Amino acid sequence: MPNLTLLGWIFISWCAVTSLLVLLLIYRSLISMKEDDQLFLDPAEAHFEAEQRKVLAKLNQLKFYANRLGFASGGLFAATVVVAIFKAMR
Repeated sequence: MPNLTLLGWIFISWCAVTSLLVLLLIYRSLISMKEDDQLFLDPAEAHFEAEQRKVLAKLNQLKFYANRLGFASGGLFAATVVVAIFKAMR
């Protein structure tokens, strides 16, 4: 691997984190397709309620990771811009 500068490493890190974020958002949208806004169930269909609770729990868990990856992606992008500007000024 060629010698990469700090800008190169930060850019590669940003690409990796942003790719993970995009994949996670696609996965979350696939799961949310199973979510219903309202359910009108009789007692015989209680298993649908349990299924919806599982879907909501998974969406809440994915939201946590999506937020963290979003902040990391934004921070790495800002670092890339700062390093690029600093190198341009030198």
